[in-house]
Amino acid sequence: MITLLSSVRRSLGLGRSERGQVLVLAAASMVAVLGLAALAIDGGFFAHANRDAQNDADAMALVGVRELPTPADATTEALNWGGLNDVASGEVQSIAFDTNCDGGSETNTITVRLERTQETFLARVFGINDGAVGVCAAAKIGEAVGGDELLPFGFHYEQPYYPNPNPDGVCYFHDTPVATPPVEHADLWYIAPMGDPDEAECLVKIPSPSDSWTGGNSGPLRYDEGGPSSNLDGDCNPGSSGASEYEENIEEGSECYYGEGDAITPKPGNMKGPTCAAMDERIGTNTDSIEDVFGSLNPVTGFWGPVDTASPRYGLMPVVTVSGSGSSADVTLEHFITVYIKDHCQSAACGGNGSNPACVVIVPVKSQILEAGVDFAGGSGSLDDATILTIKLID
Repeated sequence: MITLLSSVRRSLGLGRSERGQVLVLAAASMVAVLGLAALAIDGGFFAHANRDAQNDADAMALVGVRELPTPADATTEALNWGGLNDVASGEVQSIAFDTNCDGGSETNTITVRLERTQETFLARVFGINDGAVGVCAAAKIGEAVGGDELLPFGFHYEQPYYPNPNPDGVCYFHDTPVATPPVEHADLWYIAPMGDPDEAECLVKIPSPSDSWTGGNSGPLRYDEGGPSSNLDGDCNPGSSGASEYEENIEEGSECYYGEGDAITPKPGNMKGPTCAAMDERIGTNTDSIEDVFGSLNPVTGFWGPVDTASPRYGLMPVVTVSGSGSSADVTLEHFITVYIKDHCQSAACGGNGSNPACVVIVPVKSQILEAGVDFAGGSGSLDDATILTIKLID
């Protein structure tokens, strides 16, 4: 056998030194193969660890950002979520505010940085036992460009009868809270809390056939009928129309999203019957008080909360400006307001609408709700007076 092997070596022309070179090349090839395998296998482990860490950072940022503009509360909520979902305290490198992951200035933002250790498998052959993956997530909260589930009523932006008095207590908005209103605005319905919100109830008048949408009137708005030309979701097209859609909007709110600057068509005509029927269906025997729905006033932020948006007496309404009258009136959405639905239809509180009064009695309440994922209004991200807020990951 030895003689045979020697003969093979001679026939291949391999001397002793050349045989050594082959062994070196074979060993080098094996190292390269192991390196590629380590890159593939351990690289997969690291990619998986990076995804998990990024998901955790994203979630912590989205949970924390809801508590802004109070950084201490935002930090607590972010860390609580991390602790409940197996994020080790040592993995949290930093939680910062008003900055993005690139270090740039960004208001109303929380930035979470995590670093996670990942053990290796094949790379141990090369003396590499573990490595670190670092991730960053930044989430922002701000004013939302719009929302859905709107009540189909208009809340006036200005005193509709000005400079004359407001004889019927028709709802209108004034966003400059003052201790003593000017004489011409003595009956303003302030959105900013100035004591008991029950003192600020006002009326949405429901028109009879002889009434129309004018600067001194109010009433129904036409949502979700055959694909509105002005709404945030151009694909939203419930496809129904008439009183049935209007009643559905009262009972459940609009299906489509509407935003600031949208022009909405009014719904003229005799809407008393549909309004009363739908409001009866919505309120039923519910007895929620304004405190049940909107909690209590936060003296620091000036907002009421927390808000029970599931209560049938909670409502989200557009604040509108009106020009023209009747079915040709131009009703433009300016912004939004949360309201407590106190009463409706032919109660003693309803009046000033001809011989057959019908209305919805509401109390404007300064509060904030969340429409996660909607775009920011004008990119400002302001929290000062926003009713509808949105949160988004920006990094």
